[in-house]
Amino acid sequence: TRDMALRLLLSTRLISRVARRQGAKAKPAFRSGSSTSHAHNEPATGPEPPNGFLFNEKPLRPGEKRQKEDWENIWVYGMTFNFLLAFAVVVLKPDTSISSWGRKKALERLSGEACEDPAAPTEEAGIVSEDS
Repeated sequence: TRDMALRLLLSTRLISRVARRQGAKAKPAFRSGSSTSHAHNEPATGPEPPNGFLFNEKPLRPGEKRQKEDWENIWVYGMTFNFLLAFAVVVLKPDTSISSWGRKKALERLSGEACEDPAAPTEEAGIVSEDS
């Protein structure tokens, strides 16, 4: 955090020097506080004190429509996509538990179907059982 503070300080000084050379007022390196309450060209004044409302947003007057910030749609659509993707992965994943495999094998043996055991010796391998 100390390195980041030093970098921020140096970048702010560099921006102000360049702006002074060009004859313009330096813009702040970052803004804190709610971006809905300030115009984009005002300098940062620090975080707003709590006002008792959710997300520090004042209630709208009747007939007024709330303006979304730039990042809100990206966040909402991105999170929706990720939750749907996670749901699909959880629901559609194959059943690979040992108990379901054992249940299938037991049902095959009980129903009388010949279940080939891959570990059993075969005649093709040159191993013949003693019964023959």
